[in-house]
Parts: sequence; C-alpha cells; structure tokens
Amino acid sequence: MEITPGSIGRFVATAAATGWLVIGSTIRDNPDDRPPRADTPAPAAAAQPSFTYSNELRERLNRRVAPEPGRNPFQYGSRRSPAAALELRREAAAEPAVAAMPAEPPAPHVKLSGIAMSEQDGAKVYTAIVIENGVMVLGKAGDKLPSGGVIVRVDEMSVIVADVAGITQTLRLP
Repeated sequence: MEITPGSIGRFVATAAATGWLVIGSTIRDNPDDRPPRADTPAPAAAAQPSFTYSNELRERLNRRVAPEPGRNPFQYGSRRSPAAALELRREAAAEPAVAAMPAEPPAPHVKLSGIAMSEQDGAKVYTAIVIENGVMVLGKAGDKLPSGGVIVRVDEMSVIVADVAGITQTLRLP
C-alpha cells in the first residue's frame, strides 16, 4: 500500500472529526464544576433566592374559580334551561314586529371648486366648477348634475343647486 499526500490528509481529517465527536458527546456530571468565567460577577453569599413568585403561582393553581354564567363555547346550543328558552320565545312573540324602513340613499355631496367667467356677445357667462361625489362637473345655469340635481343659478361668488326633491342649496366660494 502506498502512502500518498491524499491518503495522509484523509487520515488526519478522519482523526480530527472523530476526536471532535468524542469530546463533544461527553456529558459532564455536574455543570457547576466548571471554573467561573472572569466576565461574570460572583454571586453574593448572603443573597438567597426568593420563592414568593412560585408560591403565588402555586396558590393561583389551587384556587377554585367558579364558572361565569353564560354561553359555553365548548357546548353546542345554549346553557339556558328549557323553561328560560320558552320564556324568551314568549317575550319575542309578544313584541310587535316593526317593519324595517328602507334606508334612504345618502344625499349627494356637492362642493363648489371654482367659478369661471367668459364673455359671449358682450355678456358675462358664468360656469360653475362643481365636484359631486368625487366627479367634477362644469355647468351653467340649467345644466343637470350626475345625481339628477340641477344648477339653478351661477353668479360671481356662489352657485345655487337644487336636488331631485327640489331642495335648494347655496354653495359659496371660500
């Protein structure tokens, strides 16, 4: 058998790995046999551990807690007795049923952003720049808004808008 540099390297690597595994797998019987590290302070001789926290925990474990009345999330159905359930049904039947009112659609949110002026045939014509529910509308008196309302009048500083019900609202520039 020839000894080559590769076989010597494999032998040394195997020996090192075996030594590392043997040393790392040994267990010390008492971890306190280790010498104290220089960077940690030595424990005070007079200080004794306080066991109050463990005593409090032990007392909490021994204390009986009464269950709160109500629904049990781990039991199907209710915890009410059949008599109590029957009473609830009677109370519900005795109350008159109230018809649900249909919810009214929200009123359109109209905001005056600006007023533009132009001249046509020597007369001033005002155009309102209105934002209604996030939609910008350029309109003159008599123009309809997307919600169905109408621009009634536009002047230099304000706009009068009427909704579908005929209720007017005056919008002014800040």
